[in-house]
Order: sequence, then C-alpha cells, then structure tokens
Amino acid sequence: MSTAATVASLNQVDSKEVRANIERYKNNARNSAAGTDQALFEKLVENAVVCRQAGKSELSLKCCYEVVACVEMNRKSIGEDNKMIHAFALSNLASSLHIMGHCRAAKTLYEQAHNELSGAPRLGFACCMPDARNQQLDYIASRAVLATEGRIPDPRAYLDGDGVERTWSDAEVIEALPRAGQVEVELDANKPPPLNMGSLTGAKHKSYPITSTPRKELW
Repeated sequence: MSTAATVASLNQVDSKEVRANIERYKNNARNSAAGTDQALFEKLVENAVVCRQAGKSELSLKCCYEVVACVEMNRKSIGEDNKMIHAFALSNLASSLHIMGHCRAAKTLYEQAHNELSGAPRLGFACCMPDARNQQLDYIASRAVLATEGRIPDPRAYLDGDGVERTWSDAEVIEALPRAGQVEVELDANKPPPLNMGSLTGAKHKSYPITSTPRKELW
C-alpha cells in the first residue's frame, strides 16, 4: 500500500457521532419526502467518488453519509444484496473519515463493513465471473490496521471492482475537479437528499428499488 502519514488528533469524531449523523441524513430525507431510484443512487455513489478523486474530503464525506443513509432506508428493496451494498457503503464512509484523521471511528466502521461483507451472499453468477470478495476483505482489513495504528492512507489509492489496487492519476484528479465543484453547488443549494423511497411518507412521486451496487470500488 502507498505511503501513510501518522496522525494524532484530540478532536476525532467517535462512532456514536457517526451513527447520529447517519440518522440525521435519514431524518432529513423523511422530512422532505425525498424519493430515490437506481439512477439517483448511482449518482450519489458517483458524487462521492468524484469528490474523493478531486481531493474534496469534506464533500466526499457528506456524499458517503448520504449513500449509507440511502442504503439503510431501502433495505427491503435491496433484498439479499443488502449486506454487500451496506458493507461497501460503510467501508467507503470509513475511508472518508480515515483520510480526515478520524481513525477510531474509521476503525469501527471498517470492522463493521468487514463483518457484513464476510457474511454477505455471493452473487449467483460468481461462477462465471471473477470474484473479488477475498481481495475486498483483505483491503478493508488492511485499512482497519492503518486506522488502528493512527496512520492515514494515500487518498488516491483505491481497490477497483475487480479487486485490483490502483491509484488515481493526476489527469483523473484534474478531470474530477469541475465535477466536484458542481456537486458542491448542488449541496450548497440545500436540495433535499434523494434517499427515501417515499412509502414511509405517502409521497406520490415515482420511486424504484435499488437493485445493484454501482462502482464496486473501495477507497
């Protein structure tokens, strides 16, 4: 893994604060009767990735909170894939916290993500396609070790959907900057977070279930 800096912070958030933030995002969605569908969910994930690529840690963290909240609010529609999707969302939220120096909270989330992914059902077509589950578990475990040691990982490093460790290039970072800027504008506009399926609120908008995990990446 790439070089890692050691961090010592007296202002680290703890796991209780992280959980409170997730619940806050879910409550905001309920209160605004926000709806979601597969395309919007994929956009949430893409926003988190773009902001991370661009080095916008705070923005990426907000997007990661939205992704976790979205998954947790749509457990029934996700079905058997829930554990895998939730594990990925938790791990990437942990990574965003980790990059910002919140090692203790990150460690807890990494461990939760590892446990969920370990018990998640493998896809039915895994026999016909490469299965990156072992690499994903190892990657999450290695990040948990870094967090335990108080070390910060390379913010450009990630594990792609095939289980291969990669690093975002300078060109990819530059390309992500204007897109991250647009995400920031949308967040500043205080648009309702597209998280809630609507069935809990009685809203009449049309929503669709989340049925897959876009960008099976860990970063």
